[in-house]
Amino acid sequence: MDALGLFISIAIFVGILIALAVLGQQLGKNSGPKVPYVPRVRPRIIPWYELPDSVIAIRPYQSPDLATTDANLAAPFGWSIQSVTTSDGHVNIGRTVTGAVFTGGLSLLVGGSRTKGNVTVTFIRPAVSVAHDPLPLRSGVA
Repeated sequence: MDALGLFISIAIFVGILIALAVLGQQLGKNSGPKVPYVPRVRPRIIPWYELPDSVIAIRPYQSPDLATTDANLAAPFGWSIQSVTTSDGHVNIGRTVTGAVFTGGLSLLVGGSRTKGNVTVTFIRPAVSVAHDPLPLRSGVA
């Protein structure tokens, strides 16, 4: 068998394999029931103030405006503010020294590099008593 005959034999063999693969795909498409497309629905993330069993929540905020917005959203769910604490942030030594080196010490005249402060709000909500619940849980005793 010469090289041309070998080449033709391999080409025929590959052609048969491709034909079988295409035929298998065609048969696979028509077999079985069609499954309807159901779009994925992202689960709703429940905000902290809507959780039914919580009675206390300690929430950190980057600014007082964000804390006020969250407090206004939480109020209809029975939450009230118990305490508010603030922090002034801290001086970042690395940035302060780097700025002083690059500016020849002039940056120290305007103050060090300070991070923003945070606001921490403690929210409380009265617990719902089982005695006042119109539909208490049944313990199996009639």
